[in-house]
Amino acid sequence: MRLTLIGSEPPLFRLENNRLWTVQIEPIPGERGRFRAISETRFQCAAPCNHAFSRTAEKAKDIGTICPLCGEPADPVQYLVNVLEPNGNPRCSCESYTTNRGQKTCKHGIAALYLFGKLEAAKVAERQDGP
Repeated sequence: MRLTLIGSEPPLFRLENNRLWTVQIEPIPGERGRFRAISETRFQCAAPCNHAFSRTAEKAKDIGTICPLCGEPADPVQYLVNVLEPNGNPRCSCESYTTNRGQKTCKHGIAALYLFGKLEAAKVAERQDGP
């Protein structure tokens, strides 16, 4: 897995899993263990039609994220992920997690767990360096 910082305020990370999937994820400020995952393929029209649609990352780069029904710009769907759940199973608001009823961890949950581990390790390292 490769973790890259792609934005600084608030910090936004991209996690790539051997080119199988990519997740943009950011910690929610002031909330330990909670993250916002930004979909690269699911979009929601902000116009009155409120249409949800999927588009591959390559197709979104080519034709943009315009709603196919009304022609207005669409925003990427955001999912909330909480990694501090019982039994170590992160809870996600994505369709994959809710349709499987949490029986398996979705890619957003995996990315959030990975980032959470890195952030917690960095905090521990900072404390050990201090007086």
